[in-house]
Amino acid sequence: MHPIKIRKFFIGGAAIICRKFAWIPALLWFVPIGNPLLDARAATEPYERSSLEKAWREFSARDLSGRIWSSRRVNNQVTIIHFWTTYCPSCRKEMENLRRMHRAHRHRGLEIIGVNLEGIARPALSRFLAVHRIDWPQIQEAGGFEGRLARLFQVTRVPSVFIVDRQGGIRPLPSAHGGYFNSAVDAALKSGGAPRQAD
Repeated sequence: MHPIKIRKFFIGGAAIICRKFAWIPALLWFVPIGNPLLDARAATEPYERSSLEKAWREFSARDLSGRIWSSRRVNNQVTIIHFWTTYCPSCRKEMENLRRMHRAHRHRGLEIIGVNLEGIARPALSRFLAVHRIDWPQIQEAGGFEGRLARLFQVTRVPSVFIVDRQGGIRPLPSAHGGYFNSAVDAALKSGGAPRQAD
């Protein structure tokens, strides 16, 4: 076949294919890619509500300053539990938002409890917290994903974040930043119950 005819053949065929499947890009507009509600649903799939509620009831641990934190201690407050490591870029990004949220809403009864899943030396961890201006309670879980709290809350990745409302209901969130997270915290703070000052 002559080269010009071959070229016309392929060009004509491509044009037919483009016309025939022109509807596909339009369809993609309706595919919910990156939908925060679907992302949130996907984040909750590995968890069972009953097991998380049991984990929260059993939650008790000592922070770096020696203070013991438990579900009873933060009763009637909105509590964020944030599992993280120092080497995780996403964790550091979330901490920036957590710092803003903590300063803006702690007077409304927002409490944040960090759980570090590393066995690094305590002075090194304290320096990291100071550099990043993290002033909320921190628990060090040296056992990583095999540690007691990680196993209790079924944590298999970092960052992992959970929110507990004033009534003690707990659920995982896809992340600790972005509009979905901020809306979830705001909704929990507006729910029933007066904020209680932490002792």
